[in-house]
Amino acid sequence: MQLTKSCILLVLLILLEWSDTTAAEDSNAVDFREDEDGTVYIKSGVGRDIVIQPGYGGRVIINGHLQVCETNDCRAKLGSRKNPARSCKAILEDDPFAESGVYYIITKPYVTKVYCYMDYIPGCGGGGWTTLMKTDGHNSTFKYTSALWGNKEPYNMPGGQSGVDHKETKLPTYWTMPFNSLCLGMKTSGNTSEPNWIRLKYRARSLYSVIADGRYRSTSLGRMAWKSLIPDSSLQLNCNKEGFNAVRVDRHSVRIGIISNQENDCDTPDSRIGFGGAGTSCRTDGTVSTGNTADCDADNGKKSIKTHGYILAQ
Repeated sequence: MQLTKSCILLVLLILLEWSDTTAAEDSNAVDFREDEDGTVYIKSGVGRDIVIQPGYGGRVIINGHLQVCETNDCRAKLGSRKNPARSCKAILEDDPFAESGVYYIITKPYVTKVYCYMDYIPGCGGGGWTTLMKTDGHNSTFKYTSALWGNKEPYNMPGGQSGVDHKETKLPTYWTMPFNSLCLGMKTSGNTSEPNWIRLKYRARSLYSVIADGRYRSTSLGRMAWKSLIPDSSLQLNCNKEGFNAVRVDRHSVRIGIISNQENDCDTPDSRIGFGGAGTSCRTDGTVSTGNTADCDADNGKKSIKTHGYILAQ
């Protein structure tokens, strides 16, 4: 009988010790739990902190998005739906590791989903380029006389949520985005390589502000820079009137680009490279709305090259 009581006491002591140990472990434990919707919870014991401490130069990444926290307030990532940005450049300055993709950009009085080019673009430079427009030279959507150049109406906004492709678009950034430079790109159909790009340094309140009124505004890139947009392109040697709304009535015109002539004046230009083109003089192809058309002693012969165009701002 005495042995039995001793055994019972021993068992009770073991149970009490196990209970105390378990309680201590529970108070120190960190609980990981996942809900049916995929939400993950991390819960520490009572009075215990959870510290996430990246190394020098490191960041805390939550589902690919940087969270910047101050005390108990947490600011959503710049460029997210809850914290739209002024431009793609502002997003990249806030997070140098931001990748190319769709972000939320302020286009007062609205917010617009815009594709941002965050990588270095050969011919244009460092990233942070905001999409304004994408054009297709096979279509008349953005020909010189299109009302889209002169109004504040968007066109195919979902097309502005992707990068280099064949989708035409005009985003509200066309009339709301101030810029110091434009990045202009062109590529021909079926060409699997990246577009050829040139950087046009020009300061304006918006692209709308330098095009919509139809006034000519000059630039000084030079004819070879414009020709570099399109392999095997052709221009006449003279005139070389370039910029915004480069026009010779009843001859050739471009909203952004260059017109040229074989004579020592700009009275009868018969060639052009650019966006928003028109003109059929000297038997040239008037249907090329973006690209290159040329004849009459052009430096690389007669051409009719329709391209896809990309207009970005920074």
